[in-house]
Amino acid sequence: MVYNCYVRKHHTRVKKFLYNKADYENIRTSLAAEDWDHILSGKSVEDQWTVFSDILTELVYKYVPCRNLTHGNSHCKKPAWINKVITKIKRKKAVFEHYKQTREGKDYLEYAKMRNAVKAEIRRAIREYEREVAKQTKRNPKAFFRYVNGKLKIQSGFPNLKDVTGKEICSDLEKAQAFYTFFSSVFTR
Repeated sequence: MVYNCYVRKHHTRVKKFLYNKADYENIRTSLAAEDWDHILSGKSVEDQWTVFSDILTELVYKYVPCRNLTHGNSHCKKPAWINKVITKIKRKKAVFEHYKQTREGKDYLEYAKMRNAVKAEIRRAIREYEREVAKQTKRNPKAFFRYVNGKLKIQSGFPNLKDVTGKEICSDLEKAQAFYTFFSSVFTR
C-alpha cells in the first residue's frame, strides 16, 4: 500500500497597520497630555526610549486601524507587471470555461489562440517591467533590490539564536540585545 503525504505550509497571520487611516490628532493630543518630565526623570537614555516606545505603541494600537494579512499565501501578492495583462488573462479563462462546456473544436482553437496570445503578452510585460527596473537602477536602487530579492527562493532574516546558557532567543528585541551584549564585550578601545 502506498500513501502520498503532503505537508501543508504553515501560514502566519500578521497585523498590518493602515497608517494612512490613522487618527493622528488623537495621538498628538495624547502625547501632549503626558507629563514627560515626571515620566522620564531619573532614567537612563535606554530606559527613556523604552518608556516612550511603549507609550507610542499603545497609542498606535489604539488609534491606527489594522488588518490581518496571511504570510506565506501565494495568492496574496501579485507581481507588479500583471496589471497590464490581467484583463487578457480573465478573458482567456472565460474562453476556456466556454470550451469546457461545449467541447467543440472551434472553441478549443479559439482558446489555444487566446492562450498563446496571453503567454506572449505576459512575456512582453515581464520584459518591459525588467527593462524599466533596469533603467531606474541609478535613480531608484530600492526598486532594483526589491525585484532581485523577490526572485530569491529563501528570504533572509536572522534565525533563532542561543545565548551562553543554551536558551533559545526568538524575539527581535532579545536578538538585538544579545548582539549588543556580544559586540560590546568584544569591542575595546
